[in-house]
Amino acid sequence: AQSGFYIPEYTKTYLNALSFGGESARFKQYVLDTFDNWVVFTFPEVVELFAKQNETSIVQGLYQEANFTPPWCNQWNATGHGNNCIDIKSEQVQLDKGVPQQMIMNLKLNMTMSWWGNEGWTNIAQRKVTAGQPFIMKTGYVPSGIFGPSAPKVQRIMFPQYTEECYSNNTASLRGIGSINCDF
Repeated sequence: AQSGFYIPEYTKTYLNALSFGGESARFKQYVLDTFDNWVVFTFPEVVELFAKQNETSIVQGLYQEANFTPPWCNQWNATGHGNNCIDIKSEQVQLDKGVPQQMIMNLKLNMTMSWWGNEGWTNIAQRKVTAGQPFIMKTGYVPSGIFGPSAPKVQRIMFPQYTEECYSNNTASLRGIGSINCDF
């Protein structure tokens, strides 16, 4: 089991279709080659791709248990209207211990988080895969078995190295405030 942020590999198709403000083909190839690196999710074109999706039908009938929004992001809206940050779908807020929130705050990521419980999260992930839509999920294990026999490959998003001192009881704040700027 490896906790982390994951994306389906088919996300590369969406990234390939983006225009990066007139950047060279070499830059686009860099994005495709490193699509599982956190830096890719700082590019405005990538943020917009994820943030502007209408997910109304994806979350219909599901209960959102909690959310986290850093000060520079608008509150996530299922319609995609007004969203300026990527929403990370996760399972249970009590399992995260504030670490993902600190990662977002410390790296100044344009990301929000929403927690849907195990069943809700599984439904969202399956609906997104069925629809072939890009998304980022946070889970406590490698999410390979939840998609069924036609499962897409998933890739763990790579973040900077951290030290064990990051887990020295300084991540208790679910608002992303900790005593050490290293929780990533």
